[in-house]
Order: sequence, then structure tokens, then C-alpha cells
Amino acid sequence: MKGSLPRMAHEIRTFGDPVLKSQAAPITDIDGRLVRLVDEMFDTLGTSNGGIALAAPQIGIQKQIFVDRKSTRLNSSHLVISYA
Repeated sequence: MKGSLPRMAHEIRTFGDPVLKSQAAPITDIDGRLVRLVDEMFDTLGTSNGGIALAAPQIGIQKQIFVDRKSTRLNSSHLVISYA
């Protein structure tokens, strides 16, 4: 898409990172930025070593949303959930 930025995988935060102790904000709007964030979260999850789910705070984004990847040899599906 002309004028759009390339998607990127984020660094996954680990235990002890202060961002993981902060309250994340609820999702109030589903817009292009949120869609891009979800795409980037799936990219990050795909580059993780065996991860099956990823919450936005784990990549330093204080939003109440996570993605889940379930795969089998015959089927692959993706799930996006916003939590309150």
C-alpha cells in the first residue's frame, strides 16, 4: 500500500519489566491503527520461539488486547480478543 509503513515485529517484554505491572487501557475504537497493531502482534508471535498467545503489554503497548494462534497440521486459525 502506497504511503504505508512496513509492519514490524516487536521485542517481547519479560518478567520484571515495569510495563507488565501497569494497567492497560481498554479498546475504545477499532481503527486502522488497531488493525496494524494486531497485524504486528501476529508478526511478533510468529517470530517467537513457540509462543501461542501474546498480549499487547508484552510488547510495551498498554492496550487490553491479545492475539492467540492455534495451529494444527490440517488447520490454522487466529483469534483476537479485547478484554476488560
